[in-house]
Amino acid sequence: MTDLNISDAIMFCPHCHWYTAGNPICPRCGVSLAKTEEPAPVGAACQPPEPSQPKPVPPPPAPIPPPTPPAPVQISPVIEAPPKPVAPAPKPVAAPPAPAPAPPPDDKDFTIRNGILVRYNGTARQVVIPPGVRVIASDAFAGRGDIVKVNIPEGVREIAGSAFYKCEKLAFVRIPASVDTISRQTFASAFDPRYPLTSRVALPALRTVEMSPEQWKKYYYLFPHTEQSKRITQQKKWRDAGLCQHCGGRISFLSAQCKSCGKMKDY
Repeated sequence: MTDLNISDAIMFCPHCHWYTAGNPICPRCGVSLAKTEEPAPVGAACQPPEPSQPKPVPPPPAPIPPPTPPAPVQISPVIEAPPKPVAPAPKPVAAPPAPAPAPPPDDKDFTIRNGILVRYNGTARQVVIPPGVRVIASDAFAGRGDIVKVNIPEGVREIAGSAFYKCEKLAFVRIPASVDTISRQTFASAFDPRYPLTSRVALPALRTVEMSPEQWKKYYYLFPHTEQSKRITQQKKWRDAGLCQHCGGRISFLSAQCKSCGKMKDY
């Protein structure tokens, strides 16, 4: 038997948890509480102790290479570019002067002063008035019985009285839309000396006149021998009589429609 080791007594029984007060045996359940020493194995004292294995010595740390010095930075010298030459500012170019009005084709054919055609001195029977004329003065073509055609350019604003007085052979006139004033006696062939401002005899040969519709409504009575003037004069008579201005037929009082042509009354 092995001897009890009193010093190793347990104060509480591990089986019933009774307080043992250091006794090696539990006073309650009788369980031995002392620790026993196990006998050493036979021949253990004769065996020499195993030599302790030497602890492996860690290899010394590798030497830290010295830091590589940074490569020297080569600073290239800054070469400043020469300043670019500044071109001088262009001088403002003055606007070219406005072109002068075109001179008349032949000074000897036309007498023009400040845009006013004073007199035609040429010998051509077909007259083309040069550009730049604004007014055709009185008696500019008076008495020229040889003229048969006159072309008035755009830009003329006024044709004064007696401008074409006694131009007996004048058959064609082109009047631009820019003309807004035509005197009553401009294209007259004769006057009553007692009433020179109201009486007139139209040129007998003047049967072709080119004008705008607005000009025809305003100056139709100056050209009584033209077809346009005759038509406008007849329509005016029909309107004054209360008839259809298109055919002269009677107009229905209830429907305001012509009984002949069927057109509506529009005046």
